[in-house]
Amino acid sequence: MRCSVGITAHNEEANIARLLDAMLTQQLDEVEITEIIVVASGCTDNTCDIARDFEA
Repeated sequence: MRCSVGITAHNEEANIARLLDAMLTQQLDEVEITEIIVVASGCTDNTCDIARDFEA
């Protein structure tokens, strides 16, 4: 099964890279993560910049 994952984030600079890395390295037998969508609005830290570093 193909799957999209949505993540909401607000000022998660300290956590977003670790979360995205964990999502990208998942080894799932029956699920393929085809996209990860990060929704971050109004952040006053580097959450958005860090998430953009993971763009394909």
